[in-house]
Amino acid sequence: MPGLYLAALLFSILGLALLDRKHGLVFFSNAKMAALTTAICVVFFSAWDAVGIFNGIFFKGQNELLIGFEVFYEYPLEEAFFLTLLAYTGQIVMAALARSSRRCTQGGEGMMNSITIITIIIVTHNIIVIVI
Repeated sequence: MPGLYLAALLFSILGLALLDRKHGLVFFSNAKMAALTTAICVVFFSAWDAVGIFNGIFFKGQNELLIGFEVFYEYPLEEAFFLTLLAYTGQIVMAALARSSRRCTQGGEGMMNSITIITIIIVTHNIIVIVI
């Protein structure tokens, strides 16, 4: 079913955005910095992919879940959304851990909130991997 992978990626990004909005971790804390960080990560890992593709290490292969549009040779459109998801997930985990460590050092119980957020992210990722 073409587009299923892209739909799963967009669904996951939406889920992260809802978590972000609820807890004010990344984009809902500092949108400019989050956008810049995400863009840098996507560009860096796209360049990494390009080098891997050029050297014959990475290739798209045949997959009926992709929509079939390539940004450049062997680089499907879905890869850019995956890299966005990867960058956003990393930022949320780091922001949650930073907030948790601040709360713990101040005598609060912040670690449980961070563990909950990280657990939700991991479970969501595993569901996507199992489905696809």
